[in-house]
Amino acid sequence: MSAGKLTPEKAYARLQTWWGLKQGLKDSKQEEHLLREEAYEYYFPNPHEGVNRLDLGGGFDLKTNVSYIYKVDEAAVEQVTQAQIKKHKLPWDELFVYKPVLDKKVYNNLTAEQQKFVDALLDIKPGAVNLDIVPAADREGQAAHVAAAQQASGVPQPPVSHSGPHLVIVVDPQQAQPGQYFNDGQHWWKLSPQYEWQWLDPRASDDVIAALVAAATGPGGHRHEEEEAAPRKRRGTAAKKVAATKKTATRKRGAEA
Repeated sequence: MSAGKLTPEKAYARLQTWWGLKQGLKDSKQEEHLLREEAYEYYFPNPHEGVNRLDLGGGFDLKTNVSYIYKVDEAAVEQVTQAQIKKHKLPWDELFVYKPVLDKKVYNNLTAEQQKFVDALLDIKPGAVNLDIVPAADREGQAAHVAAAQQASGVPQPPVSHSGPHLVIVVDPQQAQPGQYFNDGQHWWKLSPQYEWQWLDPRASDDVIAALVAAATGPGGHRHEEEEAAPRKRRGTAAKKVAATKKTATRKRGAEA
C-alpha cells in the first residue's frame, strides 16, 4: 500500500503494527544471537580461520566460517621506510591497496558547479529507510511536526501557544496531545502518555507552573492571541470537562479516530 492511499487512521494502525514487529524482531535477534554463540562455543572449541565443518549425520553438516577483521594502523604504516620494504622484500603496492574515499565534509563545502563535476565520479544511492520511536526531546519542534502532518492529512490541528522547547499550552483540551498543558481557569493540567489529565500540584510543580504562567501571559503580560481569540463559552465548557475528571480524565486514543 502506497503512502498516498493511507488515511490518518490506517497510517497510525500500520505504524503500530510496524512497531510491534520491530520490537518482536529485536527480541528474536537477541535470543538467536545468544543461542548461536552458545552452540558455536560448544561444537567448535578450537576453530581455525576459514570454513569449519562438523558432521551432524543424516547428510547435514554444522558449518561456521571464522573470520577476523584486519584493520590497518595507518599511523604505523606511514612510518615504514622504503629501506624496510626492500629489506623484507614486501610486495608493498599489492599488499596495501589504496582506494579513493570521499570526504563528505569537504564535498558539502564545494560549490554547486564543483559538486556537479564530482557527482559524475560518484555512484550515489539512497540509504536504507531509518525509522524509530523515541522519547520526545523537543516539545516545540515535535508539535510543529505533528501539526504539519495533520495539515497534510486533513486532520484538524489544535490551537496551541508555544513558549519554549518544553511547554505547549492548548486552548481546547479535547484536541490535546500527550505532554501538553491546559489551564481551566483555576488549575494547570498535563496530558499523560495514557491520555489521562493529571493535575499539577502547586506545591510540587511550582517551577513548571511559573514557566506555564509566563508562557500563557506572553510578552508584556498579555495572553497569546490564540487564547485571546478562543470563545469564552468554549473555554468554560472545556474547563468543566477537565475539572470533572478529578486529575485523571481518561480520553482513549480510539475516540479520536
